[in-house]
Amino acid sequence: KKRMQKSEAVKKDGELNDSKPSSKTKVNDTPKCGLTPWRMPQPYCSPLETLSRMHPLVVYNSLTRSKVRFIPQASFYNPNDRKVMWYQCGPTVYSDTHLGHARTYVSLDIIRRIMQDVAGYDVLLCQNVTDIDDKIILRSSAEKVPFLEFARKYEAEFNHAIYGLLGCRPPDITTRVTDYVTEIISFIEVLIRNGVAYESQGSVYFSVSSFESQGHRYGKLLPEQIGNSVLLAEGEGALSAEGAEKRAAADFALWKRTKGSVQLCDGTSAAIEEPFWQSPWGKGRPGWHIECSAMAHAALGAFRNKDSSSGPGPGELDVHAGGVDLKFPHHDNEIAQSEGFLGRAPQQWVNYWLHTGHLNIRGQKMSKSKKNFVTVEEALRSCSSRQLRLLFLLHKYNATMDFTAAEAGGASSSLEQAEAAERLLVEFFHNAKAALRQLGGDQRPPAEDELQLRGRLLHTQAAVRAALLNDFDTPAALALLQELVRDCNRYMDRDRDRDLKDQRPLCAASLTAVAGYVTAVLRTFGLTEGGSEMGFGSAPGAEGEGGREKTLSPLLDVLSRFREAVRQAAISGNCGAVLSLADELRDDVLPDLGVRMEDKGSGAEAVTVWKLEDAGVLQRERQQKEAARAAKELQRQEAARKLAEKDDRAKIPPSEMFLGQSDLYASWDADGFPTSDKSGQPLSKAAIKKLQKEVAKQKEAYEKYQSRLSTAP
Repeated sequence: KKRMQKSEAVKKDGELNDSKPSSKTKVNDTPKCGLTPWRMPQPYCSPLETLSRMHPLVVYNSLTRSKVRFIPQASFYNPNDRKVMWYQCGPTVYSDTHLGHARTYVSLDIIRRIMQDVAGYDVLLCQNVTDIDDKIILRSSAEKVPFLEFARKYEAEFNHAIYGLLGCRPPDITTRVTDYVTEIISFIEVLIRNGVAYESQGSVYFSVSSFESQGHRYGKLLPEQIGNSVLLAEGEGALSAEGAEKRAAADFALWKRTKGSVQLCDGTSAAIEEPFWQSPWGKGRPGWHIECSAMAHAALGAFRNKDSSSGPGPGELDVHAGGVDLKFPHHDNEIAQSEGFLGRAPQQWVNYWLHTGHLNIRGQKMSKSKKNFVTVEEALRSCSSRQLRLLFLLHKYNATMDFTAAEAGGASSSLEQAEAAERLLVEFFHNAKAALRQLGGDQRPPAEDELQLRGRLLHTQAAVRAALLNDFDTPAALALLQELVRDCNRYMDRDRDRDLKDQRPLCAASLTAVAGYVTAVLRTFGLTEGGSEMGFGSAPGAEGEGGREKTLSPLLDVLSRFREAVRQAAISGNCGAVLSLADELRDDVLPDLGVRMEDKGSGAEAVTVWKLEDAGVLQRERQQKEAARAAKELQRQEAARKLAEKDDRAKIPPSEMFLGQSDLYASWDADGFPTSDKSGQPLSKAAIKKLQKEVAKQKEAYEKYQSRLSTAP
């Protein structure tokens, strides 16, 4: 009691004591009232470390051209709010969906998955569809199809390719320009009231000089491209009005008036029926750049933290993403429009800009205008959607990459690395599943090599997480994952060369842990969907499993036919036919069902294992084997033909080899050797010397042939 009265540091039972003991105060080393001494853990050593642990993700921000810490605006007001406001530019639907689209949207899909599955954010993604545009108007007019019908056709194709074939997750919100014309008009009216836009002859333009005079800065992403007339003209579109409507060359269209006829790029004039909407400035339609600013504000405004509308600080959006070719003028114009709309300077509309790199085709930038683009469906004829996603994963999302498919003659391609990575992973899952089937429910304690494998797993888990949180470094993460797989393969192969009696069973728990982790990372990357606990499962775009009858019927049909054939062979006593049927089942029948059957060992000790594989892969392997056999047979036939020709030549005696060549020679001596050419001129010494060598060679071949005849049975 005396000790309790004297001690002021002892709190009442149940009170929180989170104060840190001072350096001058001795920590409780002796029990008080019989309680055990306790030291409060100190989790962080500095505010910077606290920040890095609360927000571990680092991203490359195109606005700063450097890596910066990712801190979503929602966390400013509630540290437990994990919401991320993300807008990204969608397709302009006027042509086929190509590999450039695939590179952008698969890469952004991977980033979105990492932010959700690894960083733990609740991503709200809004993506637009440009369904009214100069290119759409020109192409639909040329094909004499209503523009909206034309746009919906290519939008459906885009959705099928990107979300169906390539397995990207659809956006949470999709905005189409034709659905937001009213909001776009209202947005433009605010820009006019704020003094950064003006009407001219029925069109409305954004005034860059007025914007800058209010303290704003134009061209934040690519200031070095300001004044690039080629990019500015491309951003305005082929149906833009003459420059006389604009006050300055840098100004860009927010609203385009409808014209009866237009001047085409070839200098000719043509009547194009332009779609239009009524507006305060007359009939017209939105410009290209204004759509994203207006639709992002309208669609995501309801989800924005209201406190962020006053004073400098967090912007309206956390993330804005798109292809690198959109930086200028499109994204720089979006920034100007949105900051002009908000009416404050300095103002940061978007906190983080993410841009995917170019995709080149055989070293050249891919674009529709260059006519060198490969459609998604064309690409999927030479590779699978999984291989294509792996190819993108093996390159940093914001780096330029080159795509080349395999060519005849064995030319190398950029797909080979992706195919090799897939092959390593597929074989790993096959072998792990086969080993686990043999082990059953074995749960023996781990030995030293299992502990080492577990240690490698823990190291890889930490390193992969660090790589993905370091600006979504998927190439580094995949390299770490492949090294873990190779370590596990070495573990599974450790007893291959030992006698069966000396082999020690593998640890099922360790194998399951490694294979399960690898599967989880692949699921984060979008390489497998669904609830597969181990392995790839269904590829993106593939149909899921049907009912039990639908799943088992093909295999049961094969099994029934095989049983009947074996039964007939057994009744007739033909053991050779049984073995042939077994080989046919393995080589020709089961591959069509997606089953690979392999014989391990030989003779009576042989063990057969089965592995599930994509039927298309097995069919291609069989075709390659058949092609190799056919090529080998052609080589054999060619060698036999050459040997027969050689034997036919060897049958001719040396004295007769030149007698039939009257087109070359006019006379011969008694031994059949030519003495003059076809014009009657005597042969030169050089010609005689050459012919003598041929005679000697023929004499040797003739004597060998005669020798074979005399020794033949």
